[in-house]
Amino acid sequence: MPPRKNAMAGVEVVHKPKRRTFKAEEFDPEQIRSEINPFAAKLPSVAKQADQPPTIDNGTGDLVLDIERDLETVDDFSSEVGRLWGAAGRAFIETGRALNRAKEKLAHGDFMVLTSQRLPFSHNIADRLMAIARAVDDGVYPADALPPNYTVAYQLVSLYEHERPVALKEGLVTPAVTRRAIEEFKKRMRPQDDEADARVRDRKRLASLIGQRARIDAEIAELKERLGNDAA
Repeated sequence: MPPRKNAMAGVEVVHKPKRRTFKAEEFDPEQIRSEINPFAAKLPSVAKQADQPPTIDNGTGDLVLDIERDLETVDDFSSEVGRLWGAAGRAFIETGRALNRAKEKLAHGDFMVLTSQRLPFSHNIADRLMAIARAVDDGVYPADALPPNYTVAYQLVSLYEHERPVALKEGLVTPAVTRRAIEEFKKRMRPQDDEADARVRDRKRLASLIGQRARIDAEIAELKERLGNDAA
């Protein structure tokens, strides 16, 4: 709009164009979505980032043990193992590594407190996770060949040494293997009516019970020491 002269003051008056107001019905929801979506997809989700635990990226997108942290106490390892356990995918391998590291650094009594009281899973699960991590770190199985479920992965880890080459030959060592397939393989490899196998199972069970008793005795001794004269 051209400027208009004010007859009284002799000055030019510029009139700004009136702002147009839009009514809600003038907007097409589908058009808005099509315009915004390409840009929204490029923006990070603040809510998603806030919900996620802190992660350490090893360059492959995997969650790994934060080796830069100085893990020394039960609280340190409880926090780290809880963080790893909450992650998806094969984080159970790193969880097992954290537990193996804890066993090396903590006193026996402190390690028992960690695995029996301070973790989001049982001591039995902790033992299995540690066994899986040892198998990977010792070169028994590559991490990417294990199933993404720790219970199935443990079934592979628990195979006897002479059974592993047969399992490899039959194609059982793969992420797609099922627990049932491994259990059926074990039944074929370990006949139930074989007396020698029965003795092997009995020896393993006895060793397991002795180990449990040793852990219980250690925890009892620690509690008595902590309670002192108040111990029953």
